[in-house]
Amino acid sequence: MLRRAYFLRWLFPLMTIFAIGILPIPAQDEESPEEIQYREDYERCQKIMAGTDNVKKAEELIAFIKERPNSKMNQYVQDTYLLILDNMLKNKNFVALSTLSKRFIEVRPRIGETYYFLGIAYRVDIKRPEAIEAFAKCVAAKNKLSTRARTELETLYKLENNGSLKGLEDLLKKAESSIGK
Repeated sequence: MLRRAYFLRWLFPLMTIFAIGILPIPAQDEESPEEIQYREDYERCQKIMAGTDNVKKAEELIAFIKERPNSKMNQYVQDTYLLILDNMLKNKNFVALSTLSKRFIEVRPRIGETYYFLGIAYRVDIKRPEAIEAFAKCVAAKNKLSTRARTELETLYKLENNGSLKGLEDLLKKAESSIGK
């Protein structure tokens, strides 16, 4: 009984303080600036992804990354962009693959998977030196496509160097320094 009286003795003054506004109660429906930014970014990404043209989606995703470089949605945007590049590869749309890869590299030069897609586009175009350079950068960036890129790199390098892999490690070191790793 004594505990209950002690509790009630403090309850009434606290309720009075809140009621007259000395200690304002924070509103639950107010969003922080970060939450507003995230919601806006999320809605924009959903709008972009609602489209059907992959090239247009890719261009809009690049614009998003340029406009909002610190967005929490950038990893999602980047992953989606790589899926679009993969789709271009599967559909054998190598012209778009090359163009979109180059545009993404301008914005995010350290994303190694993009170099793999660019290397494939160059290989199909029979641009071996450019393909070798792109595959070397992909390998140097150490990503999930590095193993495939290494296979492509060794094959093309042997074709360019009479079956030898001599100098390949120097090329990989050069590629690593050029992407800033």
